[in-house]
Amino acid sequence: MNNRHVYFSIITDIHEAEKIWNALSPHAVIDDEWEFRVTFFKSLGYTLYFCVAYDDNQPVMLLPLQENTGKKLQPPYRPEYSPFLEVFGGDDTDDNWIFMKSGYESVIDQLLARLPKNTVLAPLAHEKVGAYTAEFYTNKYLMPINDYNNYENYIDAMWSGSSKKKLRQQIRGLYSKYTVEVRHNQYEDIEKMFDLNMKRFGDRSSFSFAYRRQIFKDFMKNFRVEIISILVNGIVESVSYGIIYKGVYIGMNAGTNNDISDLGKLQVLLQIDRAIMLKCTLYDAGKGSSRWKEEFHFESLPQYKLYLE
Repeated sequence: MNNRHVYFSIITDIHEAEKIWNALSPHAVIDDEWEFRVTFFKSLGYTLYFCVAYDDNQPVMLLPLQENTGKKLQPPYRPEYSPFLEVFGGDDTDDNWIFMKSGYESVIDQLLARLPKNTVLAPLAHEKVGAYTAEFYTNKYLMPINDYNNYENYIDAMWSGSSKKKLRQQIRGLYSKYTVEVRHNQYEDIEKMFDLNMKRFGDRSSFSFAYRRQIFKDFMKNFRVEIISILVNGIVESVSYGIIYKGVYIGMNAGTNNDISDLGKLQVLLQIDRAIMLKCTLYDAGKGSSRWKEEFHFESLPQYKLYLE
């Protein structure tokens, strides 16, 4: 490739940014979709900072960023200073890197060299950062589910010995001790999910911010959202929220009455069951909260952070 026509520009207009995004995004995973990213962005009051490389006036490379003002919910990778630049959509996204047309890989270093020093790139895809001095940030968790017919198959395959026996005893115990009812896609139960999450985590819950609640309501307009509600003795005591995208069940959040032993475990199993029933091949449990994800034998996939200083 001849680089003599390549030049760089910063795009801050949201309409122009959307056009470039859709032209260069591979649209392979939900993080590649404009509507997913912009739903997180639009409530923040931040400014777009899309770094674009052009060749003969055609966009060939994009690093989509936003200027974090230090207000609203802040990510763990936040530097001591603000404002700073971070990826478009912030820490609610995964596996980030640069969108580009084939043959322009040699332009990456030129683009990165033009970024301000107050730039934090995270969470980055593990397979993309080998040539850069990126640090481990956190893990995201995945589970292939295409080999299972239901959650009982999953338990047989992934659990063993006394732990398998104990899990089944715990689930049977719930059903014997309480009247348990499961219902799907009662979308008004999202309010109960917010309340249960707040009850458990208090101010540490992202739903203590009103705009975070609105984000989850807005997703219902553009994506296939799956709500699983568990009623215990007639009362909604656990609600999970997932999105189905191209054969992947993406677990977005949940709220569970933690005073009811093992109810959270039942909720996880029901999500696995639902994802299998909907012909999903993968359960994406996202980042963080690693203890229960490791207990349920999800595979960890490292995410990285890169500080430009």
